[in-house]
Amino acid sequence: MDTENGGGITEIQKKVASAMMTCAEDETLDGILSRCGVSGEEYGLWLRDGRFTGYLADAAERAIEAAAPRVASALSRVARSNVQAMKLYFDILGKMKKDGTSGDGGIGLIRDEIFGGADPADGEE
Repeated sequence: MDTENGGGITEIQKKVASAMMTCAEDETLDGILSRCGVSGEEYGLWLRDGRFTGYLADAAERAIEAAAPRVASALSRVARSNVQAMKLYFDILGKMKKDGTSGDGGIGLIRDEIFGGADPADGEE
């Protein structure tokens, strides 16, 4: 069966499948169906049709494959940032040990320099 090219499904079914794959993160299924002019009952009937569910599964797979490079890139940037933060932490920790500061004294000095004496955990600036 040629589900990738929509074998045996209607244009409105293709429209709904496309809308599902490109919807906003906070959009609901009811919202998508309403936007496409499809009732929940009609959609429920489509879910009993293997052609539609196959097309939907293929569309989801294509959407995931298309997003994979962007997700991998974002994860890579996060990992690099985390490594940089860890390096900075250990550099500061090493400097504090070398300077003879320990405990909160060294961290408090750094926090004072960065935040002007306010503790960012307090939520005040």
